[in-house]
Amino acid sequence: MKRPFAVIGFSLFVFQYLICAAGAGTSAAVLIISAVASAAAAAVFFFVPGAKRSPVPVTVLCVLLCAVSASGAYALSEKYVYLPVKQYAGSPHEFTGCVYGNAEKQDGGRYTLPVRVTSVDGEGRDFKMRLLVFSSVDVSPFDEIAFTTDKTYDPSSDVQGAKSEGLFLGGYTTGDIRVTGHRNVPVRESILDIRNRIASYFTQRTDGETASLLTALTNGDRAGIDGALINGLRYCGASHLFVVSGMHISFWAGLMMILLKRMRVPAAARLVVSGVFLILLCALTGFGVSAVRAAVMLFIVYLGETVSRRSDTLNSLGFACALICLTSPYMARNVSFGLSLCSVAGIAVISVPMADHLRKTYFNRKKKQLGRLPAALTDLICVSLGANIFILPAAMVNFGYISALAIPSTLILILPVEGAMIGGFLALIFSGIPIIGDPFLTLARSCAAVVIRAVNALSSIHGMLIPVNSVWIAAVFCLAALAAAILYYRGSRKIRIAGYYACVGAVVLSLAVSSAVFYSEQDVIVPSTGNNSCVIVRDGGRYYMVGCGGSRSDYYEINRTLSNNMCLRLDRVIIPRADPTESGALRYLLDDRRSDGNIFLYNGEYRPEPYAIADGSYKYEDGGILIEAVSNENVSCCYVKLKKKTYLISFYPAGDYSLVPEYFTAADVLIARAAVPASLDASAFGEIYVCKD
Repeated sequence: MKRPFAVIGFSLFVFQYLICAAGAGTSAAVLIISAVASAAAAAVFFFVPGAKRSPVPVTVLCVLLCAVSASGAYALSEKYVYLPVKQYAGSPHEFTGCVYGNAEKQDGGRYTLPVRVTSVDGEGRDFKMRLLVFSSVDVSPFDEIAFTTDKTYDPSSDVQGAKSEGLFLGGYTTGDIRVTGHRNVPVRESILDIRNRIASYFTQRTDGETASLLTALTNGDRAGIDGALINGLRYCGASHLFVVSGMHISFWAGLMMILLKRMRVPAAARLVVSGVFLILLCALTGFGVSAVRAAVMLFIVYLGETVSRRSDTLNSLGFACALICLTSPYMARNVSFGLSLCSVAGIAVISVPMADHLRKTYFNRKKKQLGRLPAALTDLICVSLGANIFILPAAMVNFGYISALAIPSTLILILPVEGAMIGGFLALIFSGIPIIGDPFLTLARSCAAVVIRAVNALSSIHGMLIPVNSVWIAAVFCLAALAAAILYYRGSRKIRIAGYYACVGAVVLSLAVSSAVFYSEQDVIVPSTGNNSCVIVRDGGRYYMVGCGGSRSDYYEINRTLSNNMCLRLDRVIIPRADPTESGALRYLLDDRRSDGNIFLYNGEYRPEPYAIADGSYKYEDGGILIEAVSNENVSCCYVKLKKKTYLISFYPAGDYSLVPEYFTAADVLIARAAVPASLDASAFGEIYVCKD
């Protein structure tokens, strides 16, 4: 077997992902089937003549043993780790534990605390939980605390990847948090203090949005990044640039290795120093999954160089993947880990061979007419292309869409992102010497400003998200299997090349068809917000929101509905009344979703920019869509006309609908808040939906 660790690592990841997605029943079935198949494969390997000389039985046996390991590890974790914690969900309990991170402030004076639980109702336990506190908290990291929850819940049922982060329980409390002591953890406290100092340095020296970007690029903390900017990055397909992963770890570790070689440090000492440095880099970023994966892989590469053996990228990646998967059986469901794994695999499989071929063909001439800069740009393009191609399956499965802007956005943003990262690090290093540190901070600030402007400009382009459904996923995997078959075809080279082009053409064609179908459709979506109004009108790739009522909890449902329907930005928000049932959740929504215009028919207390105030009525018409609103002391409603259907949205149940235009009441569908207005004839509507608790 040519790459044993690659086969083992990727097999473990695939089986763990499928088992985690399917559940415990599937885990048991996979365990039984793979165990029987492994026994059969082992019999073939040991007793069939010539089998030991063939790589096929060895590979098959490794894959089957990975299936046994993945299902067994999952079953053991479920029984002995997850289920004992899950039993506490659904009822209040008395907890004691240790705060292991900073409190994150939310709206309304609420705080989220990460807690390492040591006992529940007096019984010793050891797990992490997320605690939501409905009052100000006076606790510091590593304080030992005691509290009683009003409600506990299982976050893994709502938050994707919660299990992979070790979060098996969440809780709410409106009571007091009692500090019972402080745990002295010098190393961890020092690391957390450094991370906080980094964030504080950028907050004091730059504006909010720039500070949050520079903080994310230097210590991996993305909590402060504006939600609208994060959605803009997702729309552009470039959010991976702001995850401290292989790109960042490799840069600084490579710089350290070059320095050690220039200092003529012995190979064994270089390995030790590099290992310690990689651990410090991971600690600085909070031991993020992507950073740990990159550090393990780099250490294996350095180890191979030390023993004078060439290190294989896919083998190193597979070893890192196997190590992480065996450590945490739920890690395969971590979105960041999946994207990171796919991107590095794409660079190894596609980018490196492609860049080598182009370098030998066009940049290795005797006169070197094209120079080094075009060669560097070509390498950059190849890396971006390879990473984004292999990210497609992970993006399809986790998000349900891919961005057509992913590759061009990466190429546009990579240089300013690298400039902001390098400038930010150097500004921190020389922060005590202003004459040196300030120019680097100016560089970092300027690059961050370029990134923000570029993301805002790119995310304003309509129709760049390509929807992906199960049929499309099946087609892509079939094409991948065909491409693999072509790879092993030993016939004419022209036939192989033609086959590859045919596969690529089929993928592009399927993307075009999927996009054409999606952007030709219109739809009306109603989030589940109880006795509050919120209606989302989708016209191809444009999204219009009529009403955004409720509280923070209703916003979560609205936000989830928008994400599930590929809406990362709003084209227009129409709020007929300033009543909380129509506008209460808007302040939270606009923190995460950019909008071209917000229309209030009456001047409410909350007026985000840009906004317009109409006097009692509003009408918007664009091609195949018409939105018309009327709001006064007698009635409040909105009429929506699409190509195939018309909708009447009622905000005020006691309104007099004899005062609205006649075509309002002749709509095909009625969407009413709380109840169907008595002044309307319910039998006149083909469909009726009532939003109520």
